[in-house]
Amino acid sequence: FVSANEHSHAYDNGICECGAFEEPEYFQHIPSGWIVENAGQLLSYVNKYNSGESKNNLYIRADITLPSDYKWVPIGTTEHPFVRNIYTINDVEYKIDLSDQEVNSSNYGLIGVLGDGGEGKSLIENISIYGNFTILASVDSVGAFVGNAYNALNIVNSTSYVNMTMLENGLGSKNIGGVVGKSTKEIELNKVANFGKLSLNGAYEGVGGIVGVMNAGSLNNVINYASVEASNAKYLGGL
Repeated sequence: FVSANEHSHAYDNGICECGAFEEPEYFQHIPSGWIVENAGQLLSYVNKYNSGESKNNLYIRADITLPSDYKWVPIGTTEHPFVRNIYTINDVEYKIDLSDQEVNSSNYGLIGVLGDGGEGKSLIENISIYGNFTILASVDSVGAFVGNAYNALNIVNSTSYVNMTMLENGLGSKNIGGVVGKSTKEIELNKVANFGKLSLNGAYEGVGGIVGVMNAGSLNNVINYASVEASNAKYLGGL
């Protein structure tokens, strides 16, 4: 029963015309988390995590495409860094398309800030990320998967198809990678690839086809298939 004053949500891609997002499904598994299978549920998860309401793992159960008119807000902030894992149901590889995004702030990617939750390294597996990032300001730490990782991170069987372009206002940006922007602790990448073109001629330093800058770790079965343009950058690498 719906009263005259109540609104019955009609979701398209998990988003109601009133602006409400469909709730994700709670997964009572070990480890527990939220299951998302459309854009609205993913956006709802971001709101829950970044507000501190619910810091659980993320499970992907379908390909997800963010509507072109939605601005992506990365999972994990300085106040509430991401300290969990991203899995897929039944270990199937799924796609997340972030569409066309304007990057005006530091710590940008699917995950913005990945921090230390005291539970070991974070894991991301079986994900392909698509999209186009246009850098419009001088920023620090941008990557398709993680912008700024200051805890140990493991990415497995995952691929970036995110193209990154820097406009004039992005002059001086640093620590930009096709997969991870900056990693200050141990990072392990296994079966990871980048197909996204990086056109970053205004970058100051720390540009790589896979990782912008890393402190320690290992890259196994990792390859960059795309061009990396950053003619004036210090510490430039294909990987």
